[in-house]
Amino acid sequence: MRRKRPGDPPADFELADAHLREAVALCDTLADRVGLAEVLTLQGRMAMQQGALAQATEHLEAALALDLPIEASHGRTLALFHLGKVANLRGEHERAGSLYEAGLDLVRRSGDVSGEAFALNGLATLACDLGAYERAVPLLEESLALRRLLGDTHGSATALLNLGTARRNQGDLAGAGDLLRQALALLSQVGSSRGVIMALTQLGKLAYVQGDHPQA
Repeated sequence: MRRKRPGDPPADFELADAHLREAVALCDTLADRVGLAEVLTLQGRMAMQQGALAQATEHLEAALALDLPIEASHGRTLALFHLGKVANLRGEHERAGSLYEAGLDLVRRSGDVSGEAFALNGLATLACDLGAYERAVPLLEESLALRRLLGDTHGSATALLNLGTARRNQGDLAGAGDLLRQALALLSQVGSSRGVIMALTQLGKLAYVQGDHPQA
């Protein structure tokens, strides 16, 4: 699923759900477990985006319960990552960490560098939510290195934004400012309005902490 872009129409979740329920029925008829896992994972992700966390958990756990062939490990990894995010949103931090760690192990064994960067960011987000910035920073630095290796501009910008925020919370204000300005430049380059807003917000908070109140 590609990232939502400026100018895209609003999501029609009701129509999307109808199509996905039809896809589930077809997968059942064809006994297509791989396809079913993919659809269930997408249903879980959509439910999470709408704030329906219990429903998201149900879909994602159903995807993980399927007996999938080894070549379908990418689908299992996605389900683990999204379920970890749902668990974190529900305040189930220990479970979220276990799910992200399981996903990280899978992607490392399969050589999925993009998935590894995603898992590292998830673990870092969890650490930040718990105030463990000393754990989050090296995870984010590793995620950033992988995004740069892949040439992923948007992913690099997100990693820089998260890293800059973590550095600010650690008290490294100068380092945070540099990282956040890099993130802002990249997010402007890729046209991510939401990302630009987030970067400007973090720069505003940083300016306030530094005592430069008129800029904040």
